[in-house]
Amino acid sequence: MVCHGVGAYQADMLEFVSSLHEGGFNVLTLDFRGHGQSGGHTVTYGKQEKYDIISGIDMLRVNYPTHCKHVAGVGWSMGASSLVLAAAIDRRIEALHLDAPYAWTFDIAKVICDPLPPGFQQIGLYVGTAFGSLETGTNLFAAGPGNVIGSISPRPIMFVHGDEDRLVPIEQGRILFQASGKPKEWHVVSGAGHCETLAAQTPAYQQRMVAFLRDALRAQQALAPEYDRSSD
Repeated sequence: MVCHGVGAYQADMLEFVSSLHEGGFNVLTLDFRGHGQSGGHTVTYGKQEKYDIISGIDMLRVNYPTHCKHVAGVGWSMGASSLVLAAAIDRRIEALHLDAPYAWTFDIAKVICDPLPPGFQQIGLYVGTAFGSLETGTNLFAAGPGNVIGSISPRPIMFVHGDEDRLVPIEQGRILFQASGKPKEWHVVSGAGHCETLAAQTPAYQQRMVAFLRDALRAQQALAPEYDRSSD
């Protein structure tokens, strides 16, 4: 399953889709609620988007059971963070490839408010986060995959981050990497900004992603081939 970020939609992930398909994977893309061809207008930064992911897996298992015996997630930005939140409650997701995930929504709000004049930064930060919390129905001061990343182990995770990412600073990826259990991998793309990593290292990025997912799913199958990875 391939998941986009805020303000994007499934067609923005076509380079991921093509490389995964060429690597032998069946691929599902989706437009999160409030994006692309999906209804709604409220982005919840993972709180509800994780259920879009789980619903997608439910659909696959009902309609294409022979094509989705094993499920992995690939995501950028909000899509990556939403995958962590989904995997924390749905063990059918057996491996994660996360590009530019954020650990905490409040930290990203700080980045967004940083360009404001000094006298307005704190006002904008707290008023904006409070308004966003009311709009999304979640506490954006404390929300984020940093709360649950440790529960994903022993399912493998690959973390990828550009060291010039100004929207989701690389420190956010490091927080998640350090808080996650094994097995895990960390890859930095030098000179890449937010969601520029694939373009910066094509085709090496694609080859590394496909190899990681192949090895991860093979290892998970060997560990527990008969394990019922049903949703909790």
